[in-house]
Amino acid sequence: MVDISSEVPLILSTRTSLKAISLNYCNLLGEFPANIFQLPNLEVVSLNFNPKLGGYLPEFHSNSPLRIISIDATKFSGELPASLGNLVSLTILDLQDCEFFGKIPSSIGLSNMINVGNAKTLKSWLPKLNSLTQLRLSNMNLGNDILLVLSNFTRLTSLDLSNNLLTASLPSWLMNLTKLETLELYGNQLEALSGISLTFSPDVSTNSSLSKFDILGLQSCNLTEFPKFLHHQDELKLLSLWGNNITGEISQWFVDTTRDSLVLLNLSKNLLTGFEHPVVYIPWDNLVSLDLSDNKLRGPLPIPPSSIQLYQVSTNEFHGVIPNQICRATSLVYLDLSQNNLIGEIPSCIGRQLSGSLQVLNIRANKFGGAIPQTFSKSCKLNMINLSQNEFEGKLPKSLLNCMLLEVLDVGRNRINDTFPSWLGSLPKLQVLVLRYNNFYGRITTSLPSPGHNFNSLRIIDMSYNFFTGKLTSRYVHSLVAMTISNENLSNSSNSVFRLNFRFNGSGYAFYDEAYNYVITITHKGSETFYTKILTVVRVIDISSNKFTGRIPKVVGDLGGLQALNLSNNNLVGGIPSSLANITNLESLDLSQNMLSRVIPRELTRLTFLGIFNVSHNRLVGPIPQGAQFNTFDNSSFAGNLALCGAPLSQKCEKDSMPSPPPPQQLTNDEMIEEDTKLIDWIIRSLGCVSGFIIGYVIGKIYVTDRHHVWFVETFGSKGRSKTRAKRSQRHRRS
Repeated sequence: MVDISSEVPLILSTRTSLKAISLNYCNLLGEFPANIFQLPNLEVVSLNFNPKLGGYLPEFHSNSPLRIISIDATKFSGELPASLGNLVSLTILDLQDCEFFGKIPSSIGLSNMINVGNAKTLKSWLPKLNSLTQLRLSNMNLGNDILLVLSNFTRLTSLDLSNNLLTASLPSWLMNLTKLETLELYGNQLEALSGISLTFSPDVSTNSSLSKFDILGLQSCNLTEFPKFLHHQDELKLLSLWGNNITGEISQWFVDTTRDSLVLLNLSKNLLTGFEHPVVYIPWDNLVSLDLSDNKLRGPLPIPPSSIQLYQVSTNEFHGVIPNQICRATSLVYLDLSQNNLIGEIPSCIGRQLSGSLQVLNIRANKFGGAIPQTFSKSCKLNMINLSQNEFEGKLPKSLLNCMLLEVLDVGRNRINDTFPSWLGSLPKLQVLVLRYNNFYGRITTSLPSPGHNFNSLRIIDMSYNFFTGKLTSRYVHSLVAMTISNENLSNSSNSVFRLNFRFNGSGYAFYDEAYNYVITITHKGSETFYTKILTVVRVIDISSNKFTGRIPKVVGDLGGLQALNLSNNNLVGGIPSSLANITNLESLDLSQNMLSRVIPRELTRLTFLGIFNVSHNRLVGPIPQGAQFNTFDNSSFAGNLALCGAPLSQKCEKDSMPSPPPPQQLTNDEMIEEDTKLIDWIIRSLGCVSGFIIGYVIGKIYVTDRHHVWFVETFGSKGRSKTRAKRSQRHRRS
């Protein structure tokens, strides 16, 4: 997808040698130059999904070579010109979701039409187009009477009636459509009148002269069993039955009929319990995509064929271990075994043999244990890894550094015992990192093996419920570059999701596009939420329930893109930085269960999107700010702060008890050390420009004072460290 975000240049209308123009999904603006359609050699115009692009269709000459006009989801308007009938080479006319009005010209006589659009005039002119080979009438609220109109369309090879109001059994005339290869009927209620699962009239369901379909889309059709007419469909390549109510076992007759032909099979979201004849290997030899998710399938995990690219069996009742034979599927792109009862360790061959093709590995919510294999290869192509809600132990494998395309890593709710994986910062595309509910410990560091990458793409980080310690340094906050970008500065991403897109191709079958959203569990707006779509604009920091100390760095206010910030249940001290008011997109702020003091900054009332605010159980004082979102928070947001007053608390504020402005904040010893470290770094960098003697003299003069001398000895002197600390302690007691 290209993001042009501009008008179509007029110069294109002068390119007389132009044969094709394809600008789909380009966010084009303004009016499309009509005379481009009249270029003498132009055969293809494809402008689909440019919702801000307008225009009209001009008069067409009889010698025009135009074969395809496809302007779906644009603002093209006006009446359709009768001269469309002059386009003798036209095979595809796609006008869906445009703003045309009036009647369809009777002069149109196409051999191939898709997305004809205007439902109001459909029945009057559609019978004139019975030479069509492709017809798409989806999402048009059509009833059963449309089936009678189509009975003479004997040349059809593709028919899409999806998402309409069809309720009856399919008519017997469909057996006359001997050229029909693709039939899409999903989103209808085909069982309602027949009382049984989808069937044809009796003579059709048993008649072997019925078309041999390549593609059947019967998803969400209210089916309760496999359609009987499938007995004769031994050439099926794609079959989708997801979202029905098919119960029981997968019949052996269905397996035998489709064993050699099926390339894509989707049986998800039904009530299937297994195969009529239990299987060790998936019985379809040429499958590229198999989706059995959201059923009640039991038994050991079936081994997919070596041709498989997508294997999705999530939310079932499979048990046992992952068989090593799964690694023979060396073209596997998407592997989802989540939410089953699988046990044991991950086969090491998954990282060694499959990571060269695998883009998504999701084994969330099973009972896997042991160490995560250290075998991710240098050819690793993984975009998403979800190992959460298992019983993994040990350390994170550093072979993950080979997965340079990794965007999402979720290892939450395991037993991993490791320090903060700062080395993951060298993965340039890492956007989501979830470490929650583990045994991670120690300070957060930003020392990286590869300079230049420092979590610059990270949008979501959840380190909650671990044993991290130390202070939140400004250096760490500054590394979160992606969180500084506000939503207003994100172009065309308000509806974007983290998504895997790939294309299937197998057994001579044409390419078939699929898109699968990443899924993850994070705490957002105060509650734990399972996200089936992660919006790219969501930015979350959750470091709650650890042992962090010190102050909240003022530079957190630079993270202008944050929607949620959770620092609760730590040992943070000092005041709430007024700079948090700069995070204008903030929707949730939880600072509860700390030792924060001073007043609540009135500047926070500028956070107009703030829906959740919790500063309970701290040591805050003074009046609660009033106005804007603060008028919507209840007592629980402020409970446990004995010196707070004002609404919504019952404690009223007295005028003479209003706190005076706090004195300038004094730097702690650790903060002084951090500032001094910056100064030392600057001096050391100067060594290449100034003689060693002068630098030594400067260092001596700077650190001759007591405070800096103490810092220098503490940092670089091992023998004098204990004496210096004793002196500092004595001075502190005297003061």
